[in-house]
Amino acid sequence: MDKKSFILYKDIKVQIDALPDEEAGQLLKAIYEYQVNGEEKELSPITAMVFLFIKQQFTRDHEKYEVRVNASRKNGSKGGRPKVDHNLKNPVGYNKTNSVKNNPTKGDTVNVTDTVNDNVTVKDKDNKEGDKSPKRKRFSPDLSFILDNEMLLIFDKWCKGKSKKYKNQIQVEAGYNKLMKLSQGSFADATEIVNNSLASNWEGLFPLKDKGKIIPQVETTEEELSEIWK
Repeated sequence: MDKKSFILYKDIKVQIDALPDEEAGQLLKAIYEYQVNGEEKELSPITAMVFLFIKQQFTRDHEKYEVRVNASRKNGSKGGRPKVDHNLKNPVGYNKTNSVKNNPTKGDTVNVTDTVNDNVTVKDKDNKEGDKSPKRKRFSPDLSFILDNEMLLIFDKWCKGKSKKYKNQIQVEAGYNKLMKLSQGSFADATEIVNNSLASNWEGLFPLKDKGKIIPQVETTEEELSEIWK
């Protein structure tokens, strides 16, 4: 990595807090190893999943950084911002004809005739502040109610990856309860359910197709049994 710094975001704290202190320390070392040397250390499955979330954010940040660098490099190749010619007689760009009495003194009358080609829109100063509407704060799910570390990680992955984000905490807890019901508390099934919805860009969670499928039983006749035991 050619940069001298990187960013860790606050929203990853939930996953880090779910790790034991020893694994959290291993995660920190793995982050620096990846940023400094570009190598990925071997981690436990849960710690590796947390590292994957952080690595994806690093990739997005690096892409944004490259866009800014390339834009700056492109502007630099063009010589930067153009210089302003302070000797221009008409920098504003309108035609003006002035009729002014030379060397006017106090009490003299000054006549000015202007012809302006630009359209000017004037806003009421009193209403200027009223036009600004406050930005709506983005909702951030609180997953502290999830006690199982593995289910916490997979549901956090669903919250961040789903196409239509949850708008309030009630929707978050309802979504988690649905995942638990569909997976029957199985981490493997919950992982497959979440991955299926993310891969298909679904807005919700759906049961696995093969779950609960009845496999037909074939009855063996006495003749077939006798042939088997010969």
